[in-house]
Amino acid sequence: MTSEYLSRIRGIYEAALEKNAAERAAFLEQESHGDETMRRDIELLLAARERVPDWLNGPLLAAASSFGVPADLLPRMEGRELSGYKLIREIGRGGMGSV
Repeated sequence: MTSEYLSRIRGIYEAALEKNAAERAAFLEQESHGDETMRRDIELLLAARERVPDWLNGPLLAAASSFGVPADLLPRMEGRELSGYKLIREIGRGGMGSV
């Protein structure tokens, strides 16, 4: 895949996100210009986006660091479960939060 191809896919994908389900099929048909591989790639991205759990669309904790709360004062997350995933251990911490 070339960078031009990926750039085109990204542009169509981002525009398709703005469309409702009824408009998307016609939009993808028009924008892919008969390139079935491109259309399939974009449809796969859109399908993956629909499977993203809601908790990934927002902050896990309030943006405490933006209010001057040091990261080491935030509660530890080890052992918590989020959408079926169990947080085992912290692997890093920095100025913007923890991983």
